[in-house]
Amino acid sequence: MKAQKFIRQRIILYLLSISQFFLILLLPLQTINGYACQGDSCTGLNPESAGCGDGAITVGSYSFSTVRVDHRRSPPDTCDAEWSRAVNISGGTRYVGASIRYGAGFVYHQSDRSPAPISNGSAIYSRMKGPSSTLTLACGKVSTSLVLLPVTENCVGPY
Repeated sequence: MKAQKFIRQRIILYLLSISQFFLILLLPLQTINGYACQGDSCTGLNPESAGCGDGAITVGSYSFSTVRVDHRRSPPDTCDAEWSRAVNISGGTRYVGASIRYGAGFVYHQSDRSPAPISNGSAIYSRMKGPSSTLTLACGKVSTSLVLLPVTENCVGPY
């Protein structure tokens, strides 16, 4: 009898902890001036889901044969971060990867890639790097197979 009560209590605690975990995932990100991050806290986050794409500017852009790379920056009074947007302009459905590279020799990066091919005209955003006080390169790649990260070709910058 005691063993069954103990097992029931354990199951209830387990279910409560799982439900709390999923509740945390479903809650919106806490915002700073309407944005999910600012400065260093943006590093590693997706610019679109963090709301940093609103009001961002393209500081450099170049169309290579299969990819257009945009070097994006959000103003200091918003997220104060930078990222790369890589747009598939291959004319077909392809894998796409994007990196924002920084540091001495641009050896550090924040990157992301499509897990599956995306249609022509669709974009992938690198993770952000903040704040935007250091020189950065925005890079992008389109491929018929999964893009390896970081992307080191088709770069725009440094800015």
